[in-house]
Amino acid sequence: MSQPPEFHTAILVASVSGDPIVLAKLLHAVRPAQLVLYSTPEARRRGWEKNARSVLEVCAARGLGLTAGFVRLEVEDTQTQGRWMSRQIFQTVDSFCAAHLGRGGVAFDCTTGQGILRILGYDAARRAAVARQRPFCTVYCDGDRNEVLFAGLAGDGWQFEARPVRFDC
Repeated sequence: MSQPPEFHTAILVASVSGDPIVLAKLLHAVRPAQLVLYSTPEARRRGWEKNARSVLEVCAARGLGLTAGFVRLEVEDTQTQGRWMSRQIFQTVDSFCAAHLGRGGVAFDCTTGQGILRILGYDAARRAAVARQRPFCTVYCDGDRNEVLFAGLAGDGWQFEARPVRFDC
């Protein structure tokens, strides 16, 4: 990866978060055409999914058009939840890739999400990108620097690119 592949049309996979500003920053820096958000029962109880939907409404009003899909985890124990989540994220990303062939890579957000669920989400998104022969990278929202860091494997190591967060739409 010499530079992030077509991330203005990428599929972004992320977890809902207690801080909806993270999602807003990611959407403005990555500029995906599709968004896959996953949430746990606890996140929904805390209102995080509702907050994410509010961010999407604001982005739509500002002209940042994207298609969003939600993966709603329904079980409480991590082992069962993890298997189900992995399958659902894979299927959702795979179907978005199939519907939008030739429209860029898949980016996975490493800023949000809980430990093991973040790892399982990363793996599912990566497998879906590989299955559809799409470029894949991770993104991380660095609030201290007000930038999003893209990271992808290239050759024998990782390559990074930082993009500033601008709310210009």
